[in-house]
Amino acid sequence: MKIIHTQNGIETALIQYIDLKAIRQLQPNGDIPTQVVFAGFVNVTDKNKYDFIPFDDESSVEFIKNCDMIINLDDYKNLTANQLKAEITSLKIKGLLNPAILPIMLYKASSLNALLKLKKHKLSMWLPDFVTIPD
Repeated sequence: MKIIHTQNGIETALIQYIDLKAIRQLQPNGDIPTQVVFAGFVNVTDKNKYDFIPFDDESSVEFIKNCDMIINLDDYKNLTANQLKAEITSLKIKGLLNPAILPIMLYKASSLNALLKLKKHKLSMWLPDFVTIPD
């Protein structure tokens, strides 16, 4: 998941460590900014995969904002559980209908599933103070 936030005129993009791993795996030939590449060499474990890492350099922020494979938390946090389930199903169907995008659709679906678990209090993850997730 990504969070885009502006404070004191500085735009910051936060993404989870699991997203860094996915970028390396699913976009190996993409034009990835150096800071994102270097941050992606962290050993991603079950303990840290949902931790957020901030980027505030312009190229990284723009890359993350435009990276469609990473869901934007603001786009989905207000959806109900049923709406999230419908979106997860829709992504899986899109992927099955187009095998070329299947890995990315499954990745996005897994991110939405993590959000669903968070909303149901079945998953805990640190979120910045400025982010609230309705049940």
